[in-house]
Amino acid sequence: MRFSIGLLVVAGCHSAGPARPAEGTPPPAPSGSVALPDAAAPDASDAIAPVLAAASCAATGSVTLAPRDPRSIENVRVAFASRALVTWEDENAGAADPTRSANAAWIDWSPTPHTTTAILPYRAYASAVYSYIGPTRGNGLELFTYGLAGLPTFERFAQKEAVWAKIDPNMGSAPTPTKALVVDMSVEEAFAVADSAPVAAVAGEETPCESLYSCESIYLPALRKGFEASVRVVALGAKPSSEVVWRSGSPRSNRGKTLPFAPAIAFGATKGAVVFRVERALMLSNLDAAFHPSPPVTIATGDVGAPAVAMKGDSAVVAWAERASPTEPYHLVIWDGAPHVVKSGAASAVAPSLAVRDAEVVVAWMEGDAERHGQIRLGRAPLSGEIDLTSAPVLSEAGVNARDPEISLAGDEVVLVWSEFSKTTKIQARKLTCPR
Repeated sequence: MRFSIGLLVVAGCHSAGPARPAEGTPPPAPSGSVALPDAAAPDASDAIAPVLAAASCAATGSVTLAPRDPRSIENVRVAFASRALVTWEDENAGAADPTRSANAAWIDWSPTPHTTTAILPYRAYASAVYSYIGPTRGNGLELFTYGLAGLPTFERFAQKEAVWAKIDPNMGSAPTPTKALVVDMSVEEAFAVADSAPVAAVAGEETPCESLYSCESIYLPALRKGFEASVRVVALGAKPSSEVVWRSGSPRSNRGKTLPFAPAIAFGATKGAVVFRVERALMLSNLDAAFHPSPPVTIATGDVGAPAVAMKGDSAVVAWAERASPTEPYHLVIWDGAPHVVKSGAASAVAPSLAVRDAEVVVAWMEGDAERHGQIRLGRAPLSGEIDLTSAPVLSEAGVNARDPEISLAGDEVVLVWSEFSKTTKIQARKLTCPR
């Protein structure tokens, strides 16, 4: 699904959900451009934007990723250790054979912010699958991908940006992954990867083999009957595996009118959680230490946005936007077994991303409308009772359409990224220190 300025709420954390899907039918994608810095050299085009502070957090670094190619961008994600790894996808729908490519930017914050960016290999022909990507802190910062070089394979790659920068994305093959897995499914949405483990929540359709061109004789008859929609866990740990979390039970009808599943995933010390949306319901499945999912349960119903999820120890904390009626603004809800209403302001609050530290939550969200006006706010508060974030500052600049924040927390430091639309399309990254 194309990232557009009309997108309201997507999977969080955590990451992207896909790009945050809209509530209802999204308006056309923006006409702005996203520049891709030269993959073979440090990014001379990096701009250092003004550093803005969040309440009780001090901003210490700022980077603007402003690529040169006129592509749409979506599913911007981030994982942070001492460095930050930002990933996104872009789509060229104007070509005879449309392409969707995966991109990554490695940010070193000291002594001054510096990035190296690469476009990963893709293919632009009818039999090639689209590329999807997410960052994770599995064994250091790593890439979790699907569809590189047009192949229907999930792959995990170590952090070696110098290798990626030398590859021709139009012609080259990907380097050897540390782990790989082929799954009999068609990936239909941008997936979410756990910030702290090489495991993803993937929405798509169950198929008789991994792609049309792998088993055409049985794939086409099955396609005419219709595939079941599904949400899967794909794990690329020591023993790669994939299991179905939820499936529709019959071909999903009116596909163009249904809301995206917008899966989100997080993993704690020994357990994790997957959260996703099935029309007007949010569903939660717990993961054990081996990434096996439990039967999903419903945690919310109504006019709900796509979720974000983080772990407090081994318990899930979920955030989403909801509203009681189409005439009311969205407000945020944070759930840790019971819902906590979040106070933030009069405007619609959507697209939350969150992290949990001790007994507090760190939350980023977008305030604005469904299309052309958005600003990014970041706040922190105890995870108890009604959560008041009305004093949380705005981190994005005035006059731009800032949307869909993502955060990654390591110790007392947070890296926040978001997409920004004005005359051009950019990705903003901020590093903040939030003392306990």
